[in-house]
Formats: sequence, C-alpha cells, structure tokens
Amino acid sequence: MAKDPVCGTYYFCSAGCKATFEKSPDKYAGS
Repeated sequence: MAKDPVCGTYYFCSAGCKATFEKSPDKYAGS
C-alpha cells in the first residue's frame, strides 16, 4: 500500500486490497 506524501491518500494494488483495508482500517493505518 502506497501513501501520497503530500495529501495522505492511500493507493491500493487492487479492489480486493481496498476492501480488506476498509473492513479493518485501524489494523493497517499508520503502518
């Protein structure tokens, strides 16, 4: 998962990755 250093937007490799993140964002945010 890449994060834009300017605006903080997260980029996902696929829709599946995004769905996994949305189910438990606290697990991945900040890592």
